[in-house]
Amino acid sequence: MRHPRRDESGRVRGVVIVLVLVAGVLGYTWWSQSKPVAMEGLPDESTVADACAKHGYFPAAAAYDGPGPHPVEVAIKKQKESGDAGPYNHLTMRTIGEQQLPPALENPGSTVQLIACLERNGVGRQVETCFFDASKVPMYAATYDVTVYEARTGKGVGSAMLVDAELPICPSMMIVEGGGKARLFTEPSARQVDKALKEFTS
Repeated sequence: MRHPRRDESGRVRGVVIVLVLVAGVLGYTWWSQSKPVAMEGLPDESTVADACAKHGYFPAAAAYDGPGPHPVEVAIKKQKESGDAGPYNHLTMRTIGEQQLPPALENPGSTVQLIACLERNGVGRQVETCFFDASKVPMYAATYDVTVYEARTGKGVGSAMLVDAELPICPSMMIVEGGGKARLFTEPSARQVDKALKEFTS
């Protein structure tokens, strides 16, 4: 008599998804309870990374009000060249088969109402291999927690999750340690960011 096989891979995937969701909720709860820091000027590509690192807000920014689109500046927590977690950087929006960025992401300037901060919280399948002289480093599809808050007040607006970022961008250089265990991760496209933020920016 044959016994049905247990789908262990499905169970493992389910556990991983639950853990990722829990980590995202806990991270957003901690972040939303941190004290916002007032910053000078306006949120733009030169200030949004610092704002995400400090939970900074801009009293001179436009209010999150009225009909959409609600312009947003986005920063992503990047890797250092050594592969470790590095500081936030302004996310350079790249498109796939698109002529221009979605309205909420297109050079909003002084009209910015929202700030979105992305931080990697999960790793999926390997999608690419990057080569550096005699070394090669695998790249994996990454999942990102997205925290959204009002640029003018620092008040939390909500959170989202961006699964399987689709851009496999190899850096121009990377320091690979002797153990050779460095990894790289995909970044989200403009299409994916726009989709993840749609409920806040529309």
